[in-house]
Amino acid sequence: MFPSRILKQFNGSSKIKVLSYLNSNHATLLTPFEVTWNVMKNLSNEKARFKREMKLAEGNKELAEEMAKFPPPEDHIILVQHAPTYTVGRNFRMTSDNKKEGNNNFKGLGEAEELPKFHGGIPIFKIERGGDVTYHGPGQLTAYFVFDLEKEGRKKDLRRFVEDLEEVVIEALNQLTGKKNIVGRDERNHGVWVIKEKRKIAAVGIACNRWVTSHGVGINLDLVEGGRGAGFDGIRACGIGEEEDEGVTICYREAWGGGNGSSVPTMEEAGLEVVRAFEEVFQVRAEWNGNGD
Repeated sequence: MFPSRILKQFNGSSKIKVLSYLNSNHATLLTPFEVTWNVMKNLSNEKARFKREMKLAEGNKELAEEMAKFPPPEDHIILVQHAPTYTVGRNFRMTSDNKKEGNNNFKGLGEAEELPKFHGGIPIFKIERGGDVTYHGPGQLTAYFVFDLEKEGRKKDLRRFVEDLEEVVIEALNQLTGKKNIVGRDERNHGVWVIKEKRKIAAVGIACNRWVTSHGVGINLDLVEGGRGAGFDGIRACGIGEEEDEGVTICYREAWGGGNGSSVPTMEEAGLEVVRAFEEVFQVRAEWNGNGD
């Protein structure tokens, strides 16, 4: 484990829109995964399509002048707390339920030939991000980033982008806890980890089309109250085996909430710190669009 390191790379003053599905008046508000998934895909596809059309306009002065009349679609951050959902990324494989043979990381699924629509009553979505299987649900803040890495002043480097997203989470948790060097990266696995516990508190997974990113991070805030984290019991999240004595079952409440949740931030408070940290790390200015619904 190693602690935070600032990874500033962008010197521009570009804007990013924030679309929030969080609402302080409805603390238990849960958004179905497919709602924000479709919004995110539409935003990222629009940006990729615009870039493709701009590329096609090169060498055609008249068409290029016409295209120049239209501003490029904006970057977006989407903040949401999902209803219970499993998502599987591009690295997922359907194999035997045996770790030594290469299992499918759904516990108890056995040798199913096809991915079922539900596991333990929780819907499963096969999506375009990298990685294996993970769980989204109550008590977890999910932040999606539709971000053009090809804009001037930015680096076309997906590994660096993932590290920068990890830095965003680290800085956000530093602010929320008022402490430094308590969370960081793991040398073998992506995500953000509680250093002392050697347990994962946030997962990172992205997709990219024409250097436009989508998907993002899931930060575990409170998986204790009401058995909110039960969905994690049905999987080997992100392909991390139990025999490694590691996992994603730690959350903010377990690590720093003192057992009574008095210091556990709300979804909106955590979302605000994630946006602030993103502004700092990526040198952009956020504009809030309000609630997604």
